[in-house]
Amino acid sequence: MITKTKLLFLNLPLKHKLSLLIVGTTLITMGIGLGLLLTNDIHRLKLDLKNRVKTNAELMANYLVVPMAFDDKEGALHLLESVNLLQEVLDAQSYTKNNNAFNRIIKDRNLNPSNLPLSTLTNFFADNMLHTIVPIYKNNIHYGKLYLRSSTQILDQTINFRITLVIFLLLVMTLFAFLIANKLQQLISVPIKKLALISLQVRDSADYSQRVSPDSIDEIGQLYTSFNALLEAIQTRETERDCALKDLAIYSDQLEELVEKRTDALRQTQTELIQKERLAVLGQLTATVAHELRNPLGTIRLSIFNVSQQINADSPSVNRSIKRIERNIQRCDQIIKELLLYTKHRPLDLTEVDLSNWIHHFLSENPFHQDIKLKLDLTSNLMIKIDTEKIRQVMVNLLNNASEALLEQTLNTPKPAILKISCQQKNKGIECIIADNGPGMNKETQARIFEPLFSTKGFGVGLGLPIVEQIITQHGGSLHVESRLEQGTKMKYWIPY
Repeated sequence: MITKTKLLFLNLPLKHKLSLLIVGTTLITMGIGLGLLLTNDIHRLKLDLKNRVKTNAELMANYLVVPMAFDDKEGALHLLESVNLLQEVLDAQSYTKNNNAFNRIIKDRNLNPSNLPLSTLTNFFADNMLHTIVPIYKNNIHYGKLYLRSSTQILDQTINFRITLVIFLLLVMTLFAFLIANKLQQLISVPIKKLALISLQVRDSADYSQRVSPDSIDEIGQLYTSFNALLEAIQTRETERDCALKDLAIYSDQLEELVEKRTDALRQTQTELIQKERLAVLGQLTATVAHELRNPLGTIRLSIFNVSQQINADSPSVNRSIKRIERNIQRCDQIIKELLLYTKHRPLDLTEVDLSNWIHHFLSENPFHQDIKLKLDLTSNLMIKIDTEKIRQVMVNLLNNASEALLEQTLNTPKPAILKISCQQKNKGIECIIADNGPGMNKETQARIFEPLFSTKGFGVGLGLPIVEQIITQHGGSLHVESRLEQGTKMKYWIPY
């Protein structure tokens, strides 16, 4: 029988041979594969349903511990009503540890009570339903059992759909295999051998520029074209690889520069950390110094006052000495005040003000030297929320710096001293500019003016502008400086609404 079948197959035309081989192989392979997939899928669907129902049952059992422990049937019934949220569950029953019915919720009134024995815990399919029994216990104390019956209707529908889909896929693949086999009408061994020979030559020589010339435009010709496309793609990859190697070499040359940039960034970060550590130490030192110096300064001030009352006040030299002492005491107080202001960050106390009116009022309380000509360019109705005390400190520091620079210039040149204050709306905020026509600053000084403890004056500790920057930053704004030698300086600060 096998010999006759083999003989019959050998006598068939090549077209039929190829058709039978492709269709038969496809059906067997797809049948086995889809069968295994379907079996595994059905098993997984059943297991998912079991796990889902069991998990919900165990969760309900945990909540039933308290009602069961206190014989609270109403509370247990309320908890069992949660099965209404579970689509599959049709029946929920709770039993005492003696297997006596405690409470029950039934979605389907036509559903008959279950005769399932409660002697064992189980989770299985029977009578087109899933039966799940879990214990109700806590801390090794057994209170009873919870029994759920779940419908398998949705599961059965899903399984039937999967089976129908597998059958449809088998039919489609059968048709597809037949169509493929119907196109193979010629012997392909010679063209394939020719293709194999070219492949061996390419493998041995690694010359991907070789091409095979199609002898026809049928499937074999398409195969030749695909093979040529593959060789072209490999050749392109080789070219791209060579370019990538060249780029890699260039990147290697630039790696040192990249590492240097990263190193600079790390150095900058390290510098910032060191600066923060210094400020922390400065804060601790400032608190101690302020406490230790203010008491002696107060004693000195009181003593000078008493001495001035006892000595001859008509002596010019004595008066100058006393005033010099008082000025230096005030200078020491100011230094202590700046140190405390810089190292202790007080939260903002925001008040909405018209900045133009506020600046006019500030200037009326802080008059300038008579040799300085003041110009104002203030836009009206500049409403903004600021900490008035902190912004007052900003204005005092900036205007003092400008005034001192202008007064120092008047000693050396007859050039008129002009100080201009302007404020206007800009970029969803208010920008204020304090400009003077003083001596200005060089680039080196400009680069360091916001560094703590840096000062070009013969007195002070160099915290005026760092305090200004700190306050403006705390308001969410920004501070910039523009300065040129012999032309003056502009200090710009911007505060958002």
